[in-house]
Amino acid sequence: MLKAILPFLALLGLSTMTMANNSTASTYEEMPGDTAVPSKHHLSVGVNLGNVDFGTYKGYDPPYKYKTLSPTHWLTQVRVNYHYDLSRQWGLFTGASLSKVRFQYESDNNPYVKHRVEWDYTAVGVPLAVKFGNMLKDKYVYAGAQFDYAFKCNFAQYFDNKLQSRRSGDKISDQIGGFKPSLIVGIRAVSIVGIRFQYYPQNFLHRDYEEQAWEYIDQPYKDVTSKVMSVALTIDLGRNFVQSVFKK
Repeated sequence: MLKAILPFLALLGLSTMTMANNSTASTYEEMPGDTAVPSKHHLSVGVNLGNVDFGTYKGYDPPYKYKTLSPTHWLTQVRVNYHYDLSRQWGLFTGASLSKVRFQYESDNNPYVKHRVEWDYTAVGVPLAVKFGNMLKDKYVYAGAQFDYAFKCNFAQYFDNKLQSRRSGDKISDQIGGFKPSLIVGIRAVSIVGIRFQYYPQNFLHRDYEEQAWEYIDQPYKDVTSKVMSVALTIDLGRNFVQSVFKK
């Protein structure tokens, strides 16, 4: 997973230095030649247009091992954010989002059958982040946290690429639903397009989940490590777009 995000981190660092060099005024009023001071607060609307999910899955049913899959999904989040700019270089934002998060893995060394498992949930979330760059041009890097609540949880499993079962409801929600905090880092440097990295420090599968197995209580994920992160191509329409819509 680390190799997958190294190019993103390098781009983030380079863009941060470039934005710092291009925006030297510390307050709105210090930029010469401006005839009007822009609003320090505004709205933006956006989507995750393309999303690649990475995962870590360790421990379960030896001797067979499982490997995580990294599929690409489209339109995985829609959001509305409220921005408050502290200066021309610094700002904050929060908001609300609706997301789709997936976690998939399959057998890696089973000679008899190919077993694939797919989990997903829908989540409502609230981000809280700090941004640095050129606030007037909506070009910046940002870092912060997002607080999601997962619901509408689904499970499916396949044997040799044939669907064997599909389930949803409270039992699936008990295994993967609930409060899901995450860390977010991103960049908006080219017009309305950006890149966003999101990491969930909690296990995707609840380790404390219990179910009745014959005459005893089983904890199937007690020793399982299941972490998820994603890299997304984002589209965000910021200050200039929203203001033009309301002016019409």
